[in-house]
Amino acid sequence: MLTIKNKIILFGILVSIAFLIGCSAEETCKKPMTQIGDKCCVDLDGNNICDTEETEVMIEEVPVEKQVIKIESPVIEEQTKIQEKTEEPPTITAPVVAEEPVIKIESPKSETYQFIEQYETKNLGYQYVYNTEWHKVKGEKIKIELGIPKKYTPVEIKGKTYPIFHVDTVYLDRNKQEAIGYCERDTTCFSEDIIDVALPLEYNDYKDKTSDEWMYEYAPKKPYLFEERKYYIKSRLTTRAMYKTETGEVRVYYDPQIGLVLRIETQIGDYPMQITEYIELTAGTVRDVDVIHRNKDEIPPEEVFYSTRS
Repeated sequence: MLTIKNKIILFGILVSIAFLIGCSAEETCKKPMTQIGDKCCVDLDGNNICDTEETEVMIEEVPVEKQVIKIESPVIEEQTKIQEKTEEPPTITAPVVAEEPVIKIESPKSETYQFIEQYETKNLGYQYVYNTEWHKVKGEKIKIELGIPKKYTPVEIKGKTYPIFHVDTVYLDRNKQEAIGYCERDTTCFSEDIIDVALPLEYNDYKDKTSDEWMYEYAPKKPYLFEERKYYIKSRLTTRAMYKTETGEVRVYYDPQIGLVLRIETQIGDYPMQITEYIELTAGTVRDVDVIHRNKDEIPPEEVFYSTRS
């Protein structure tokens, strides 16, 4: 089979030959030329058509493979490599819930709480008369000087029996709830040589509610009525506070100078007021040594009158 190139070459040769023949004086066609009509031409395929009239240049289509042209940018490639190295999958963490601050709400102090602060700041011992008995208070210690001595019969103390034992002074310890009796002032204390002999007593027989105990009970509470420096008790200006109770009400009269309670009026239902009053109350007059028993040898001469009072 002739290729296109060979056909073209052959066609050129034939045309040259035909041209030469045509230029000759001879009118006849010689092979390989063919007389077709009035033309003497090449008819290689024998279809009575001059090949010059039907020959077409056939161009074989060569399939072109599709090529993907990849243009790589060095900058983009480098950034991509960096991202591949540095980027990590995102870590999902639970949201942090901030703890709510604990807010401590302190209730406002009552109007009468100031008396507790005043008393504790000064830390004064105090004394007063209650039921005809002198009370001296310092901290948790109390000394009670009885108006009328008490007699206990018979009494055995440390293996010794006393037919009659006089007690005119009682020392209380509120922490330990102890009561110890002594004979310190009566004449029989010396004659019977019992001035330094201690007699254990029943605590509740001598324990009465003190002025500072009333203060600690009611001063922290909110009074429904507060009257500052309005009432006099035996020419002493006081502040009165009134408190509601389950059974009635309580009226407390405070000394605004020292914070202690001078008078308490308790109303229970329709019953008359029950009154508790501390007479001749003074603060800053009691020392630590004044609320403990001291042996006769421990008392200095200038204080002997304390132990010989009749």
